Amino acid sequence: MNAAKETFKKLDVEKLLELQKQGFQLSKNFHVAYRSSNLLWFEGTLSFEEYIRFWKKEYSNLKQIKRTDFSDLFSELEDKKIIVSEDRSKIKEKILDKRYDKLNICPGFLMKYTWKDEDAIRLDKSNMFDADFKDKVEAAFSVIGGI
Repeated sequence: MNAAKETFKKLDVEKLLELQKQGFQLSKNFHVAYRSSNLLWFEGTLSFEEYIRFWKKEYSNLKQIKRTDFSDLFSELEDKKIIVSEDRSKIKEKILDKRYDKLNICPGFLMKYTWKDEDAIRLDKSNMFDADFKDKVEAAFSVIGGI
């Protein structure tokens, strides 16, 4: 949760979305955790951009949720389209039926870049793969205030 807060605090949403035009794949990675164990992942119905803009606006409200607030939490997440009603049975089975006393809310996202085979071979043969790799890493980290 602390990593999510720090990431969203520094996140440049426009730069992140621009990465898609550079060939990066971006996807949601919303899940809930107990201590350091990830329990459930949710897809929801928000587009990636809607999801990112939602958490950019709401990240400062992230906190550990006590058991007495689990039902309210999941109702709110459903209202915000972070989860869907079909997730309720998984939530009951994996969380509500267990003895977890608190949950961590983890609004992550994935940035992925994959080279086409022919591009990777061409870059490697011209001794440019390392430089291109470095460029991609710098582009990814620049959206969250790094490098």
